[in-house]
Amino acid sequence: AERGTAQVHVARIIFPPVSIGRYGHLVPKQALTVGIGTVMAAREVLLLCSGHHKARALQHVIDGNVSHKWTASMLQMHPKAIVVCDEPACDELTVATFKYYLDKERGNL
Repeated sequence: AERGTAQVHVARIIFPPVSIGRYGHLVPKQALTVGIGTVMAAREVLLLCSGHHKARALQHVIDGNVSHKWTASMLQMHPKAIVVCDEPACDELTVATFKYYLDKERGNL
């Protein structure tokens, strides 16, 4: 069920103190959750994706089928979705997909 947008408290389970070490003061205490219905109703959507550790997710968003397992894959159906990513995040994309978007955006890089 769509819940819209809500403010939530970030749990220590998400960012255990051991994983953040001396940067604990930089971890936000609150965040926003946004349902897919809210995202799809937006006039424009911007997805930022950086680093190799996000490559598998980006592959499912761009190259995969729309699926509830990869919620962001719904952006394939959004008329004004923009994905901004660095090259390491593209590591799992097919060569054809990577070249297609690189050629398409070459003038904007």
